[in-house]
Amino acid sequence: MQQLSLFETTNTLPIEYYPGFLNNTEANTLFAQCKALAWQQNKSRMLGKPLQVPRLECMYGEPGASYLYSNSVTLEAHPWTNELLYVCDRITVKTGFAFDIVIGNRYRTGLDSIGWHSDDEPSMGYRPAIASVSLEACRKFSIKPKIKGSKSTHFWLEHGSLLLMLPRCQEGYTHQLPKDDKCSLERINLTFRPNEWKSALGQVLAYAGFHPNKTARIHLFGTILESSIIVQTCASLGVKVTFEEDWHG
Repeated sequence: MQQLSLFETTNTLPIEYYPGFLNNTEANTLFAQCKALAWQQNKSRMLGKPLQVPRLECMYGEPGASYLYSNSVTLEAHPWTNELLYVCDRITVKTGFAFDIVIGNRYRTGLDSIGWHSDDEPSMGYRPAIASVSLEACRKFSIKPKIKGSKSTHFWLEHGSLLLMLPRCQEGYTHQLPKDDKCSLERINLTFRPNEWKSALGQVLAYAGFHPNKTARIHLFGTILESSIIVQTCASLGVKVTFEEDWHG
């Protein structure tokens, strides 16, 4: 399958592409290790009906981190594995961006996919950078501006490559990994992301250590679900929480 060059398109798209970010031996080893991760098949809701997500998913990262998407699927972070943390650190060195979690997507064949979407969930904070490592099967990745009638740019992500979606990408563009009936190989995609809400929870937990049985104040952010998780966690520690829209301390 022919690899389409990104160098002609990255100057107009908010992305950076690094083919061979992992050499072939490193990519093969990581792919084998990733097969043993805690994969699960989740269900999202479409028009009120539960539908199986057409891929397997998992999430690893900082303690207490969670990720809600499509207002129906919540991923909870397993502790970092040594291998995933090593890759995360390498990406930070390469790109200058730091990340708190990694979401794994396992496409078992070309029939597994993900539709047009933007990764703009509040838990990642304002204008996040997202780094995507591709392993095994070479699949087509499509991206287009959110402006109606815009044309898509298509290219193939190679085994061991790194695609960096820069800040502003999610607010201005949408992307997908479409089905490929001709692909029988498996693909694992690791997307490294920031996770802002876990910092807020960490702040409250630190407060709990010094001020038991008192009320912690925290800036309002994220979703109702994320806020309720914070409240429940702190309640188990004997700490009440109030959310204030204008609090920054």
